[in-house]
Amino acid sequence: MNDAKAFTKNPWAAMSVLVLGLFMTLLDLTIVNIAIPRIVDGLHASLDQVLWVLNAYSLLYAVLLITAARLGDVFGPRRMFAAGVAIFTVASAASGLAQDPTQLIIARAAQGLGAAVLAPQSLPIMLRLFPADRRGGVFAVYGVIAGLAVVAGPTLGGLLVTNFGWRWIFYVNIPVGILTFVLALAVLPRYRTGLRHRFDLVGVLLVTGPWLLRLIRELTAERRERIREHERAEVAAHVHDSVLQTLALIQAQSADPDAVRRL
Repeated sequence: MNDAKAFTKNPWAAMSVLVLGLFMTLLDLTIVNIAIPRIVDGLHASLDQVLWVLNAYSLLYAVLLITAARLGDVFGPRRMFAAGVAIFTVASAASGLAQDPTQLIIARAAQGLGAAVLAPQSLPIMLRLFPADRRGGVFAVYGVIAGLAVVAGPTLGGLLVTNFGWRWIFYVNIPVGILTFVLALAVLPRYRTGLRHRFDLVGVLLVTGPWLLRLIRELTAERRERIREHERAEVAAHVHDSVLQTLALIQAQSADPDAVRRL
């Protein structure tokens, strides 16, 4: 508690670290989109694999937010924020080093895990750092930075891909992640609520399980639709061939009935 009170004298230093972590993780929601053609060429990825490169990040990020917030209550938001930054940074390096689509998909999922771990820790820290009458402006700044990160993704991605190659959309996170990790340990206040929190595994499964299944269903809906279209096309082709064969037999019978019987 003493550390937390000390940092309230200059809370914007801690706020800057939180914003840096937010910007880094939200940037990766959109920065990869612009590099898809280069990734396809470089790793010889199929359309389904490319979709999972994009969606693996969003899937883990969305599903694990509630669980990560609870872990922040148990272990402390400062510790979980630093852990999330570390996971995200290592996963970014693995994404840049990926040699095939499967490796990239796994690394992107790990990135989503890191983003989910650090993202919900900002709110409790900000609530401790700023009094109630200043929180409106703080949350406004936080929201503006979030919007800028999402918008800047394609622009920064295009710049990196054009000048350095697609792997640098991941490598750029490494120095930023290391800086954020060091500053998080140095600047963010260490505090605990004083209450004993228990991690409810059953509750976590009940909350995240249905969302995970629903997101997977939504993310694979396009692939299932393509499979159905392919099956319909095959059925139509078989029907078409059958009709042509029937018409050919009818025409042959009308021209030479004995020829049809010989067939």
